[in-house]
Order: sequence, then C-alpha cells, then structure tokens
Amino acid sequence: MEDGQQVHRFWSAEFFNLAWDFLEKPDRTHEDDLKMIAVAQASYTHWLLREDVQPVNRSVGLWQLSRVYASVGSPQESLRYAEACWAISLDLEPFYKGYAAEAMARAKLLGHHEVEARTWLHEAETQLASVDDPEGNPLLAADLVELAERLKNVAT
Repeated sequence: MEDGQQVHRFWSAEFFNLAWDFLEKPDRTHEDDLKMIAVAQASYTHWLLREDVQPVNRSVGLWQLSRVYASVGSPQESLRYAEACWAISLDLEPFYKGYAAEAMARAKLLGHHEVEARTWLHEAETQLASVDDPEGNPLLAADLVELAERLKNVAT
C-alpha cells in the first residue's frame, strides 16, 4: 500500500505542476488544452487517493480545475469546480477562501454573469484583506487586479 501512496504523492504534484505549465503557456494549442485538462484531472484524482489529503489540498485542486476550464472557455465546467472549491474552502484560511471566491468570480465573468462576478470579486478582496502570508498575498492580489480590469471592460 505504501508504494501506491508514493505513486499518488508523486503524480498529484507532478500533474499539478504540468497543468500549471500549460496554463502559463502563451501559445497553447487545442491539443495542449486537452492535455492540460487531462493532467489537472489526474492531479486531483491522485490527491483524492492520497491518505494524507486535507481540505486545503482539495481546495487547491478544485481551484486549478476551475482555472483550467476557464482558460479553455468552458464556463459551466469552470463554475462547477469553483462551486465545489468554495464549498470545501469555507472553513479554511482567508487565502484559500479568497482563491475560491476568485474562481467563482472568474467563472461567473466567463458565463456573462457580470453582477455576480463583481459580488464574488468583492468577496475575494475581503478575504485578501485578511491574508497574513507575505507570499500568498501578492499572488492573490495580482489575480484579483487582473479580474477587476477585465470586469471594468464589461458593461453591466
């Protein structure tokens, strides 16, 4: 059983990082998008199979799935994972709640629900104000600034 757990530990992180590499790739192809979805799903699956999985791991995995689907223009799937991320993040630290709210805002914006997107962006900004982690704060802040800019360019 320990060998299986080592496999899950390795692939949960490896596939997460690979999905992140695809997210950051500026010239992704359709084939890259399909691979990105597959590895993000695989990462989350391996996390779920780990004996040491915690709600924070699930939150991050669900957030990544929501972001992956948003990046390929799939609002329903993005929202599906954002909602699951929010639900599991309610008892977590503000950084994770902030990112769960960010996922909700991004999915709502992608689905042309600008008013709801603004509400979720406000929730994410509220959570950001409570983030004490000096490394996490700029990451979340940058994503929220990007979302706010996109929302400014959308008429309600």
